[in-house]
Amino acid sequence: MSKFEISKENRKMFLPNGFLSLRYLMSFDRNTWVYRFIIGDRGIGKTYQVGGLLANFYHKVKHMPNDNNNVDDLFCYYRLKPRQVEQMNGKILKSETEKKHNIKVRQEKNKIYFNDRYMGDILALKDAPLHKGGNWPWQRYRYIIIDEFQLEKRERRDFDIIYNLRSTLESVFRFTTRTKLGLDFPTIILTGNTVDEVTDLLFIFDFMPEKFGTYKLKKKFAIMQYVPSPKAYQDMQRQNPLSILSQGDDFTFGERQIKSQLNVIPEDKVGHRKFIAFLHVTQYLRFEVWSTQKGYLYISRGLPTKKFENRHFTLRPAEANKGTTYNIEFHKLIRKNYNSNNIYFDKRISAQTFLKNLA
Repeated sequence: MSKFEISKENRKMFLPNGFLSLRYLMSFDRNTWVYRFIIGDRGIGKTYQVGGLLANFYHKVKHMPNDNNNVDDLFCYYRLKPRQVEQMNGKILKSETEKKHNIKVRQEKNKIYFNDRYMGDILALKDAPLHKGGNWPWQRYRYIIIDEFQLEKRERRDFDIIYNLRSTLESVFRFTTRTKLGLDFPTIILTGNTVDEVTDLLFIFDFMPEKFGTYKLKKKFAIMQYVPSPKAYQDMQRQNPLSILSQGDDFTFGERQIKSQLNVIPEDKVGHRKFIAFLHVTQYLRFEVWSTQKGYLYISRGLPTKKFENRHFTLRPAEANKGTTYNIEFHKLIRKNYNSNNIYFDKRISAQTFLKNLA
């Protein structure tokens, strides 16, 4: 995609060399737009640009003494799992960024230092329950970086991303306290590689971009940039022998925009429907399941229903907890209609989240 094929507004996402820039994304008010999503191919400069942001941040605060009374002088960097934190080994910045900014980074346990100045922490989102009760300098955190907020394709899911994110935002950064006191919120930057493997976070925001661009979700405090691969990146990948191995698979070297094969029908086109049950796929993700006059099942999120307290089901016995049960007949109903391609959805994001959790 050349720069002439990108809209004028979307050109703000790029540097003159054709790679990603965060300048436009970071130009918005911090309290109106708390969540900043960057979704795009590996190699377009997401990690490099986030590193540049943190390096510039260091130059702004390096003169401040290390005092827990400070405000907005630290960042917190998240990976999904503890092993990923270990593998980072302090490599928050690219070597060229360290050289450019004359910064030497080191990591001591979970603490990150730039030129011996304590700059923040690196944590695993999976460990969020362990963060409760800690003596965190919550008012000092200016940025929260959640690097690669989605699980890899076919990666085993062994914790609830939504629950852990809510937990850590409260335990470490005290969002409720900030709200009560009228204090500024930290800016949360979330980077991801593809929307085809939908994540729980995108489902919670009830939005899934289908075209490249910048999307402002004001009621959800979020800005989402779905970044196309610039021409410079595409030219580079044509020379990469590995690109041939990723066509149509894990999108590592170039995401394809899929022609959705999913059955998606807007609510007003369904006709008469009858509520069957709520389908709980995680503690925080729930669908409504309906039968329809035309004979297919309809799965939605957020459509109004009457209260059916005994109709909260899971698809696996082990996932049933307080307030939900496993019902084998319901499970058979879902499987039968899924196998016969007889399930329709209100939105693409509902469909892909359902498929991800059905596996």
